[in-house]
Amino acid sequence: EYGILTIFAIMFDVITWDWVPALRGARKSSWICSALTCESLRFGGFYHSFRDIYTVTPAEAWLALVKERIK
Repeated sequence: EYGILTIFAIMFDVITWDWVPALRGARKSSWICSALTCESLRFGGFYHSFRDIYTVTPAEAWLALVKERIK
């Protein structure tokens, strides 16, 4: 379960430019679910060049998987 500050930090990361530092909670030992899924896929052999795997949205991960399956 995400706290309200985590939700706002994720929202801020999604709507800001890429040069703005991410507020993904690097001081904590937790990941957002889509980052954990992408890292698990990468460990299993699926590689996609995301600009930052720790801020990937579920939609971006899905599009990467669909594009890879079409190849």
